[in-house]
Parts: sequence; C-alpha cells; structure tokens
Amino acid sequence: MPALWLYEKSGSQQGFARLLLQAGHFSMNHSLVSCFEGKNYLLIPVELEEGNSDYDLARFHTIEQV
Repeated sequence: MPALWLYEKSGSQQGFARLLLQAGHFSMNHSLVSCFEGKNYLLIPVELEEGNSDYDLARFHTIEQV
C-alpha cells in the first residue's frame, strides 16, 4: 500500500511517524512494514489523527528492524 511518510519537525517525539494513507486504509488492527532512508521499520498503529473521503492521516509507533 503506498503511503507518504511525513517529515517531523525537530523536537518532535522520537519513535513515532505520521503517514498519509489512501482513505479507508488505516486500521488499528494492522501493523505495517516500511523501508525509509535505507532502514526497515515496523509501524504499529497509534491513532487516526484525521480521516476523510480523500485520505487518512495516521500516527504510528516506529521500531527499527535489524
């Protein structure tokens, strides 16, 4: 599933990421796996910050996979 990983401002809480997903694709029951800047991450859903008919803006806890 394509998603846009949004860049966090400096000083933001580390270990979390915000992703912009296609509308209706966020689920609190499904973790995601992603590769970002050459590292693999497990993304555990935390909350849906905003959702509408165009997109879902969601917050995930990130765990770097080794």
